[in-house]
Amino acid sequence: MKRCPQCGATLVQGSCEYCGYKAEPEPEAKAPAINITINQVASEPNRVIHEHHYYAPAKTQTYSVALVSEKNRWVAFALSLFGGFFGAHQFYVGNFGKGVLYLFTAGLLGFGWIIDTISIGFGRFKDRYGLPLKK
Repeated sequence: MKRCPQCGATLVQGSCEYCGYKAEPEPEAKAPAINITINQVASEPNRVIHEHHYYAPAKTQTYSVALVSEKNRWVAFALSLFGGFFGAHQFYVGNFGKGVLYLFTAGLLGFGWIIDTISIGFGRFKDRYGLPLKK
């Protein structure tokens, strides 16, 4: 039972019968917004493609989407096997600086070429954005 702040009488449906005071209705509390962000473009990994806002009950949910490069792992492996001394696989994944380095040093004297070929084979090789290559 609520009382009128002006005269102390009982409020009936938010208004006082004695002094005419009318209480303002209390605003309804909104549920917190849940943001879902889906990134799908490997060429620009920081660009947001879709962002949805909707209101839900007080629970917050987080969704994550794994990003994978547009470049194919097996193409990079074949380029490394047959053109690794010339940095073909580095040019393919967008590492142009490393590609030029491999071109002029014969794949870092062969050591870089062997390490890259093994890392591509085991799926540890990354593109210029640091994303793993797709299968």
